[in-house]
Amino acid sequence: MILYALDTRWNFGEIKEWLVEKETEKTYIIRRPDDRPFSNGKYRTNTIRKADMRIYDLIFFHSHEAALTKYKQMLASRIATCKNNIKGLEARIVEYEERLNAWFEKA
Repeated sequence: MILYALDTRWNFGEIKEWLVEKETEKTYIIRRPDDRPFSNGKYRTNTIRKADMRIYDLIFFHSHEAALTKYKQMLASRIATCKNNIKGLEARIVEYEERLNAWFEKA
């Protein structure tokens, strides 16, 4: 079984495949497919809970399409946040310019 991991921080938007080594009732034990085994033949694995499907800065999905949908939602949210930040900065610039002009008018 393959899960798709969406990176939400350092490599924002990058989607990579992870292999499921073992599935239990509440968890998946997963590993990267490109990982090399240790000298004893075992791989480095991580355990994720099915309840939240997260580990570190990664969110896991059962399909690539689901990961893309979440990525689109995250991008839309970031764009809205940036637009709000720009509006706030523009208002702050106007306020500072008014203060500066008022200060020079007094002098």
